[in-house]
Amino acid sequence: MSRWLIFAGLSVLIGMSWVGGQESNAVSSPGSADVVTKAVPGQIDPVQVDAAAANLEAYVKPPASQLRKKLSRMQYDVTQNDATEPPRKNRYWNYKKDGVYECVVCGQDLFSSATKFKSGTGWPSFYAPLNERQVGTKTDYVMFYPRVEVHCSRCEAHLGHVFDDGPQPTGKRYCMNSASMNFVEVKEPVEKSVEK
Repeated sequence: MSRWLIFAGLSVLIGMSWVGGQESNAVSSPGSADVVTKAVPGQIDPVQVDAAAANLEAYVKPPASQLRKKLSRMQYDVTQNDATEPPRKNRYWNYKKDGVYECVVCGQDLFSSATKFKSGTGWPSFYAPLNERQVGTKTDYVMFYPRVEVHCSRCEAHLGHVFDDGPQPTGKRYCMNSASMNFVEVKEPVEKSVEK
């Protein structure tokens, strides 16, 4: 376990040196109840990665009955049944503030506003996750051709899909459902970086 934490900390430090990308040009605002202020810098440090690893081990997914009470119908359908919300009729597709997008089910940090870009698809798009260990992928064939599905590594909530048509430095487009995430505003500007 301790070797994994040391490796995770070193990976984060290496990833902090990789800077670049494209910001969203969109301006919008979700309801004030949807935005929480978090007094943390935009960059993840090794201590936070260690805490995330500890949370990953400790998390126990609640039963479906509890999730149905906690989540809206759309949030439940997207995260638990792999549904997709309508384009341009979702909370964060056209949203620009500094902060972190976290999993609506378990609260794990997933994406930074620093890697969000305007993709023209009508869904929030990012060129990289906050940390590669915080999202998982698998191939699905729902559309009769292979797509790479993205889910939260902690609770396995469905988030969206990743495609190979995004901007540099990764060339990836993580096309996410707003219903799978909550936005947490940060007080300090978020630096552009890709965590590995």
